[in-house]
Amino acid sequence: MCVPLVLGTTSNIASTTYSGSLSFNSPGFVRPDKSSGDYYYQAIRVTVSTSGTYIFTSTSSKDTYGCFYSDSFDPSYPSQNLITTDDDGASNSQFRISATLQSSRTYILIVTTYDANTIGTFVITVNGPASVALSAFIPSTALGTTMTGYLWANNPIFRRPGSDSGYFYYQAIQVTVSTSGLYSFISIGSLDTFGCLYSDSVDPSYPSQNLISTDDDGAGERQFRINATLQYARTYVLIVTTYNADTMGAYYLTVSGPASVVLSTFIPSTSRPMTSSGK
Repeated sequence: MCVPLVLGTTSNIASTTYSGSLSFNSPGFVRPDKSSGDYYYQAIRVTVSTSGTYIFTSTSSKDTYGCFYSDSFDPSYPSQNLITTDDDGASNSQFRISATLQSSRTYILIVTTYDANTIGTFVITVNGPASVALSAFIPSTALGTTMTGYLWANNPIFRRPGSDSGYFYYQAIQVTVSTSGLYSFISIGSLDTFGCLYSDSVDPSYPSQNLISTDDDGAGERQFRINATLQYARTYVLIVTTYNADTMGAYYLTVSGPASVVLSTFIPSTSRPMTSSGK
């Protein structure tokens, strides 16, 4: 008696890859499984043309952590719309997320790390019944704070950190928060801005004193982005100035973080008042 041999068939699997990185200029949030800590992340919008089960796997020298969301993602509410998370589902401390996706919906993959304050590069591989569209974006948050400011000829001047010559108009903004955590300060506009963040106080005659961080183009398009962990009950000062000396114009500032921020402009006192003549 001859018994026929039946060969199993394997459906076609499409593979899509995406390369990204986490840097000190990346936005930060508190992971959904944590109550504290600052975790840099990259948000990736995911859309598929064919419904089915897709597998997202990370490859990195860092210990990655993945969060998968439906429809939208607000970093101020990291458990909202959350479908699943994974830490070490793949080998070598990499995440592996399996999810059934619908062609008519949008999903968001958040790539972050197991340890707080960690940066590095990563590659995401997606396997499923069809190729996947992956696009990075910066999510908005319901807890953002915004303000509009101006640098004009009647603004005070100083010699900003990182410059040995020239005089720069600036605006000083006192910053207070009701909730400790990681906050991002981003400038928007056509003016080539430069940001300086200070703890407690600032004396324009000594621009490196109490300085926490500076940034020039971290947000792209010649705009600054400063990420900083701020503590409740402390005062901070953000100095908005320009990359080039003797430059004026309007700017727009947005601040995102775990809670809204109180921003108030003021003119700092200085032990050595400065004029445009340098005297």
